[in-house]
Amino acid sequence: MSAILSRAFCRLWLVVFIQSLFFSASSFSSSVKPSLQQLPLIDGAQLIESDQSDVENWELPLSKYQKIDGQWRLSRSEFLSGTLHYHLYQIHPVSRLKEVIKFYQVVFKQPGWHVRFHCERRACGESNDWANRFFKNKRLNGLKGRQSLSVASKNKGTVVLYIVERPTGQLYLAVYELIK
Repeated sequence: MSAILSRAFCRLWLVVFIQSLFFSASSFSSSVKPSLQQLPLIDGAQLIESDQSDVENWELPLSKYQKIDGQWRLSRSEFLSGTLHYHLYQIHPVSRLKEVIKFYQVVFKQPGWHVRFHCERRACGESNDWANRFFKNKRLNGLKGRQSLSVASKNKGTVVLYIVERPTGQLYLAVYELIK
């Protein structure tokens, strides 16, 4: 009889322990996960990293990277100041790139949004340039024909949204939100 009670107590203790882990993990993730200020988030996006900083003269891309006078630069850009929010998401379950691009095209057609620059596929240039020069994140190094970059403004905010598919088929969504 004591062996049965002992096993029942161990199972009960294990269930309580596992539930407490789930509770602490969910409360941790909800306290860490920042929300986007201007932009709705597509379902299935899992936050990987984020940062926030006050910036002055932050370069807003309004073109792809090109070699100009022997240096890789943006041929068109604008310099802004404000609070910069950076979010990197991995999209689960693995979605189709076209579906994610279409979701954000619909968002940017909503009243109040003004698209300042948009490119897709090879028209964006090399994903290596965006990953290493602009985002400074090698995770965003993907297939050059499988990328999209949008720059849009709404109210006092400007959003840079980059979607890329890795050779593994995994999709990443990088978002910079600058709030003036």
